[in-house]
Amino acid sequence: MFPTSSSSVSDFANLTRTPANTMFLAYFTALDSASVAFAPMKSVARAQAEMIGFMSRRARACFEAPSQLTQCRNPQDLLHEQMRFWDLAAEEYKETSRRVLEAWAPLSPKAAPETVAPAAARVHDYIQFPISRRPKRTAETIEALAVGFA
Repeated sequence: MFPTSSSSVSDFANLTRTPANTMFLAYFTALDSASVAFAPMKSVARAQAEMIGFMSRRARACFEAPSQLTQCRNPQDLLHEQMRFWDLAAEEYKETSRRVLEAWAPLSPKAAPETVAPAAARVHDYIQFPISRRPKRTAETIEALAVGFA
């Protein structure tokens, strides 16, 4: 009688119409609606989790840097350790920004094509006026027009 976690509302529609089943059907229909309403919050939470993970990794690298630098024996080791630190920082910046953009992608208008009308179906609300084409005037027509004014 109780649904599994992988069930959907369409599965519940096949239940017999007893008072308990009708109540469960209404409850799970509302849950499906609520999960759709909270989908943007899932993207926000995922982006925040990525940022928090990034900040913790960078803080750990900053705390480990002095102990790594104390192991350097010559200037080349020091330069190598600094370059390793900044290369790792650049790689983590790149990876975190990609993950944050992936988290925000479902909220972009291009991710939801059903909300945007296709280009062929769009109707412009421009007022169109017919373009009048004037005939090219020849020297004779100009002379004919100028006769009355001379």
